[in-house]
Amino acid sequence: MCMFLLPFTTSHLFCVNSWKMSITDVLSADDIAAALQECQDPDTFEPQKFFQTSGLAKMSASQVKDVFRFIDNDQSGYLDEEELKFFLQKFESGARELTKSETKSLMAAADNDGDGKIGADEFQEMVHS
Repeated sequence: MCMFLLPFTTSHLFCVNSWKMSITDVLSADDIAAALQECQDPDTFEPQKFFQTSGLAKMSASQVKDVFRFIDNDQSGYLDEEELKFFLQKFESGARELTKSETKSLMAAADNDGDGKIGADEFQEMVHS
C-alpha cells in the first residue's frame, strides 16, 4: 500500500490512493508546459489561469482531489503555505517557487474556513470556481 508521494518531473510516478500514476496520466505534458510558461516570472502566477491552461479545471472532482493528495507532501490532508510555495514544482521539478505574495494569494483564494490551510474540498472548489 503506497501512502507516500515521491518527487517527480512529468515523467516520474507518484502514488495516490494505493496506486501509482504519472501526472501526465491525468494532464497533458504540453498543457503543463504551457501553464508553467505563463507564470515563469515571479509574481505572474494566476491560479485560475493555471488551472485552465494545465487542464486541472477540466478534471473531475475526484481527479482534482487525487492531484491534491500529490501536492500534499506530508499527507496531512491539508496544504499549508510551505507546501504551496512548491506548488509549481509539483508539475515540473525545475519550475520556480511561488513568491511569498503568490503563496498568500493562493491560500486566501482557497482557505474558505480561515484556518490557515487548504483541505481537499477547498482545493477542488477553487480549481472548479
